[in-house]
Amino acid sequence: MQDEPNDSDARANVITMTLAGLIATGLFLGSMLLCGGLALYFFGIVLGLTIFGYLHYLVWGQALSQEVEGEREEQEARLFLEMSSREEGSHHREF
Repeated sequence: MQDEPNDSDARANVITMTLAGLIATGLFLGSMLLCGGLALYFFGIVLGLTIFGYLHYLVWGQALSQEVEGEREEQEARLFLEMSSREEGSHHREF
């Protein structure tokens, strides 16, 4: 695994973000030309729902993640013990 991103990864990210920005700008301008000011209301509603979803995650999603963190650690420890006991059993076979 590579810890440091290489130049081609950075270039790919820049190209992706640039294309996404150009497409979003084109869609916005096209909808403004077709619908006039009505498109602003639509984008306002989408922005409001996005903000609501993010706030909902901050309030409930993070709280739930913190609540089940102990259970997740217990499950991971249980799986680790299970795997290590299987490995020990496979090394000590009698013929």
